[in-house]
Amino acid sequence: MPAGTFVMGSRTTADGGADLVTVAPYCIDFTEVTVRAFHASDAGAAPTPVSSCNGNQPTRQLHPVNCVDWFQALRYCTVIGKRLPTEEEFEWAARGTTANTLYPWGNVSPSSTQVCWSRQPAAGTCEAGLSTLGRSPQGIDDLAGNVWEWTSSCSDSLCANRVARGGSWFTSSDVFLRASYRDVRVATVQSDVYGLRCALTP
Repeated sequence: MPAGTFVMGSRTTADGGADLVTVAPYCIDFTEVTVRAFHASDAGAAPTPVSSCNGNQPTRQLHPVNCVDWFQALRYCTVIGKRLPTEEEFEWAARGTTANTLYPWGNVSPSSTQVCWSRQPAAGTCEAGLSTLGRSPQGIDDLAGNVWEWTSSCSDSLCANRVARGGSWFTSSDVFLRASYRDVRVATVQSDVYGLRCALTP
């Protein structure tokens, strides 16, 4: 991803206001981390605290790993020699960099076939990278929908709460899929709507 300066967030309260930010060049994974990739690392088995976790389902090895808390996400990226992206980096990618769009694909609200979210016929995640109509101009998939993705960014001075981006399969409104929308959760939460992708400083 190229370096750039952009207005992060928006003027709405839900999106956390707007700030002018600059990002340095970085690399970010094309897809969310899958169950298979998570199992193949030294980060441990895919978490399975509840039955809806993909790690419980053999047919979902190519779906994004979910039910990971922030610490497990950080460990995975660290083990493979990468890191979690910052929320600035996530939004820069989700806006298509200089395209500065509401969604990775443009400014039009998504259809049920474009993004893996609650308007899909079946509930639950989709195979990572399957919804290519939602691909960003840089070729990055699932920056909206499928699973919320943990970032390295804090939302409070003690970093007890972390920022997740991108919306999920359970998202009820396309507002949550916008590049500017930030979700804040306790770092220890494990849910079938939370997953990750990794980044790298070149």
